[in-house]
Amino acid sequence: MGWLFFAFAGLDAQAQTTAPAEHAQPVPELEQFTDIGIDDVEGAPVLATASGRVAVLAAGKVVVVSPDGRKTETIPSGPITAIAVLGDGSGWLMASADGSLYGLDAETSTVKELASRPGPTVRAMAHVVDNGIVLLRDGGKVDWVKSGDQAVDVVIAEKGSTSVAAWRSQREIVIGFSDGVLKVHLATQDSGYSLPRRQLHARAITVISPDAFTSMLWTGGEDRMIAAIEPGHHDPVLERFGDLHDSILGHASWIASISTTSDRFIASSDQSGVVNLWRRNGTLWRPVATLLRSIRVGRGRAEVAAIGRILWVSCGGRLLRHELPEIVAYGPGAHAGAIFSGAIDRSGNLLASCATDQTVRVWDAHDGSLLTVLNGHGATV
Repeated sequence: MGWLFFAFAGLDAQAQTTAPAEHAQPVPELEQFTDIGIDDVEGAPVLATASGRVAVLAAGKVVVVSPDGRKTETIPSGPITAIAVLGDGSGWLMASADGSLYGLDAETSTVKELASRPGPTVRAMAHVVDNGIVLLRDGGKVDWVKSGDQAVDVVIAEKGSTSVAAWRSQREIVIGFSDGVLKVHLATQDSGYSLPRRQLHARAITVISPDAFTSMLWTGGEDRMIAAIEPGHHDPVLERFGDLHDSILGHASWIASISTTSDRFIASSDQSGVVNLWRRNGTLWRPVATLLRSIRVGRGRAEVAAIGRILWVSCGGRLLRHELPEIVAYGPGAHAGAIFSGAIDRSGNLLASCATDQTVRVWDAHDGSLLTVLNGHGATV
């Protein structure tokens, strides 16, 4: 069944869903975004969220921004090279250039040194609940710094790793590689083991992002693809990943970040500074042009993170904020097939939609009630 979701902001708008997403032209206008006023935001993976706050790297320092826009600078010893969210969402992990690992409390902005692991620079990290920290270093080596007095560090990957994350309640470690395959390491208190790899991307996996609201796992790569993984429903180890669920192509450069909004939209960004917003329509993922057109927010790599309906974007030395409109679900009376397009009339009172069920349906744009169904088409409208 096709459900129609639309944002009403009192403007005449049309959904742009007929053109392939990869041909979407970024627009230069940035009026939708608010510049938070933080300088020197870096182009490495820089955004993390916890307790409604955002942490961003700026010139080797970590700046914590609360939802109301207040800023707090935190400067542990040594410039910070990577940050990650703690598994319980209470704060962040930070790695410094000298190998020191810190914990940062989101509420109090207090810093605690956790461990010291000198070596190649840490570029990404993940928190394994009750069992340590995973570090992705220059050269593609992945170290697992286990917690506990008697714990021994483990090298999970010697080289070739390009991304890392903790998945499914932070109980599994997921590693992306330069050849486009994914590896899962089960994190238990006393051991960890590798699961078989699965080909997901034609080139390097550049980002791994667990879905904030479901058990799905999102991956992005140098092939400009975004793929979704669902856990399997059977016991055999070969099905532990689950199946490739959906994939979407819509960026002209490799994927830099992926995040999920509270309205189940997928926000993605790429190396060229473009941000896209997606929603599933039937079996396809399509850009949501009515909420956020494919937009170039700056030059160079962009990073995007969602807290509820707020998008935080770092790019070109700036941190930007944008709140998405509230979404109205139109139904009952939803289409019986995938919806291809929707448009609001100039009065802002009516919304028309068309779909593969060969009908046009007219809705009240304010309360989502179905007003009439227009039949007569002999094919998809």
